[in-house]
Amino acid sequence: LGIWKPNVNTPVHIACFLSKMIQRNNAMYQTIENFRKSVYESTNAGRHKKPQLELLNNFLFDQFVYEKPPYSITSYLSHEILFNNMVKEVTVEGIIYPSIESSLRYCNYAFHPFFSDRFLELQKVIEFTLNIDKELLKGDYTMGRIGVPINGTIVWKIPSKKEAKSFYNLIHQGFINDK
Repeated sequence: LGIWKPNVNTPVHIACFLSKMIQRNNAMYQTIENFRKSVYESTNAGRHKKPQLELLNNFLFDQFVYEKPPYSITSYLSHEILFNNMVKEVTVEGIIYPSIESSLRYCNYAFHPFFSDRFLELQKVIEFTLNIDKELLKGDYTMGRIGVPINGTIVWKIPSKKEAKSFYNLIHQGFINDK
């Protein structure tokens, strides 16, 4: 498990394919509204072409929601945005699109493979093993060593009691939050 620290001083450019349909999640709805406001108010075209931009955004959102495999339109669009610099004025590092699996309550995030190199700093690596009994639907874990990056190399050590307790809390909060 990697523990990363974000580089908050570097702006991240995200393509956002969301719609007002995602209103069940208040935080996500607010994100959508903030996104719309910034797009429509930050560009001259946005102020004068708001209805057209809304229609385009809703069309693209619909592609992510209703397109059937092999996802030709959304795959092509995502690839062009992330890898071929479709948006010429800026390099886009990520895409936000609706999560069909969550019935549009949440969103999926896709990042360029180099995102972590540019925007994240590795703090530590935690070695662990999950032990799952499928018949009893129970699981446990065994914590191994902790690796800390020093001059481009991971240096491994036995975790302190404090580090083991932090990992325990992280694991159990994650399992609780997934219910």
